[in-house]
Amino acid sequence: MPKQKRDWNKVKLEFIQSDFDEVKQFMQDKYNIYNWEIAKNTKGRTKDKVERKKKILEKALEKSAEKQADSLELTIEFLKKAKKNALIKIAKQITTNDLMSVKDLVRWLWTIKTELWEPTKITKNENMNKEENVSLTDEELEALKIILKKNK
Repeated sequence: MPKQKRDWNKVKLEFIQSDFDEVKQFMQDKYNIYNWEIAKNTKGRTKDKVERKKKILEKALEKSAEKQADSLELTIEFLKKAKKNALIKIAKQITTNDLMSVKDLVRWLWTIKTELWEPTKITKNENMNKEENVSLTDEELEALKIILKKNK
């Protein structure tokens, strides 16, 4: 078996680390040669380099997006302080009859409560089982009598 003239893994690594985007230009500039044998041994490397660059770019963009998201994130403590300040401001606005409407103040408070994952509206809880008569077992009745005797 004839000895290889080039270590193709080394050439591939040099190409990936180089500033060249195409193998043909790299081989002509670095080794002053490009023929069918080199074309055969370097087939697909340009595509590999493009995919590698794309992955590097995606990772960089992902890290950048995470940094931006972290810088925009509000802490719970900050939101709690904002809620407290909002309540104080609402109370002052209501007592001094300033120009800001109560509707705007309520929206402002709801926004802060939403950020804190607190409920913004309280709804009536209707018990649908009010017509049912619940009967106690004999054991429960005895326990109830004992409790009522102790409380007297």
